[in-house]
Amino acid sequence: MAVTAAGDSEWATLTAAVTGLVLLCGLLYLLWTRVVTTARVRSSTVRAPARRQPIHPGATHKELLGWYRDPLRLQDVTLALAYAVGTCALPLILDFGGLLPFLGVAAVLLGTATSSNLYGTDGTALWMTLAVPGSERQDVRGRQLAWLIVFGGMGALLTILGLLLHPDPALVPWALGAFLASVGAGAGLVVVMSFYALAPSRDRRQARHSPADQSDETGPAFATLFLSLLLMAPTIGLLLAGQLTGNPWLLWGGVAAGALTAILSPLLSGAAAARRLTSHGPDLLHRMRSGPVRAVPAGTEASNEPGQTSSGTLGAGFEAMRGHEALAFWALYVMAILAIVPQGLVAGGHLLAGSDVTSWFLALHLPPEQQWLAVVGFLTLGAVLVGIASAIHRRARSRIRRDDAG
Repeated sequence: MAVTAAGDSEWATLTAAVTGLVLLCGLLYLLWTRVVTTARVRSSTVRAPARRQPIHPGATHKELLGWYRDPLRLQDVTLALAYAVGTCALPLILDFGGLLPFLGVAAVLLGTATSSNLYGTDGTALWMTLAVPGSERQDVRGRQLAWLIVFGGMGALLTILGLLLHPDPALVPWALGAFLASVGAGAGLVVVMSFYALAPSRDRRQARHSPADQSDETGPAFATLFLSLLLMAPTIGLLLAGQLTGNPWLLWGGVAAGALTAILSPLLSGAAAARRLTSHGPDLLHRMRSGPVRAVPAGTEASNEPGQTSSGTLGAGFEAMRGHEALAFWALYVMAILAIVPQGLVAGGHLLAGSDVTSWFLALHLPPEQQWLAVVGFLTLGAVLVGIASAIHRRARSRIRRDDAG
């Protein structure tokens, strides 16, 4: 209705429609928060099944129950699905369906970002794993497999659906390669970042299950998203090289690189996470019990009170930034997102699909022989901006270590 009104220059109708949608979204958010705030998690998660179900044994079965029963985890799944559909289907307004094959990639990327605190959301329940010697590896692998079933399964279905809705043979290797690489990157990062960027939250027995009453996971989520793109870079590079040279071997080599990422990233990252859980399990449990990590101001004595441990955590780096550092950090990340996603990846998708849409994509306004160079340039610029922002974060973390050591 709003689009039709805009096309007919009926500005009053357009304003009323958009205002109504905004109010409806706000009302639904308030109602949703009210419902999940009063909801209770089932008092017992261990029940005798009516029949034996050997499909998801041990830690995997337990984790799948968490994805099914926890309102906050269901929120992450719903958000990933809504984001994928909204992002990839929006260009249909301009009669461009070239992003539909990447529905699965978009869902997996956001699912990776929202799952970056996989262990932190468990609270002190971690003690049950630590109380069983030798169970750390099984627990990590079980969480990885459950995440693959939830987000990998949803992403695979969305990728197939997108290719059926927009059956462009030129996009098939891109969709397959990018999907495999994103799934592999996500399955590895969700467990690693849970330890190195832990954001303690309320125990599930105390949580209100409201999206407005949770720990701050914004920084780790952004970091996880860009690490995913970094792990996908070899796959994207081969696909881009094959597209520019017209070499089908390079294109399908990109698919092979994506499959290799899907195998190696979960294996190597899962092994590193299991070692971390084995060696630092009690420290992680203490951090979850103590609450959110806060930076210790310079010149003050470090405290053992809950919430005062600072060194060695990703979240402490964000809290230790000074005003101008925080402003520069987030400004660089916003510019990096604009350079990598719309001006780089989305513009490249338009070029791949042969779309005539130029819109606000700068590369599409250039002569044809310069368009792909501009896309590569924006991707490179985004990577450089991420590097500079990461350097600001590292400097803040090192300042905390110096203060703690002094």
